[in-house]
Amino acid sequence: MRPEPNAREPAAPDCLRCRAYYVTHVPSHPHGCRTFGFQSARLPRDEVRLSSGAECAAFEPRAVRLGSRPTPGA
Repeated sequence: MRPEPNAREPAAPDCLRCRAYYVTHVPSHPHGCRTFGFQSARLPRDEVRLSSGAECAAFEPRAVRLGSRPTPGA
């Protein structure tokens, strides 16, 4: 059975917007996840999907800093 053309899968969490994501500065493993406690060459969401078969359930959005970016055209 084919999925309907308008049916969309839920979007994978964006690690770069997660509060647990960090850059490790290790060239062979540049991505890290504080929640799961690992470093990887892949984004943490991809490692979680490959190891568990499910999307990451630990995603927590980062706090937005007001005034941290200049307003375009200002």
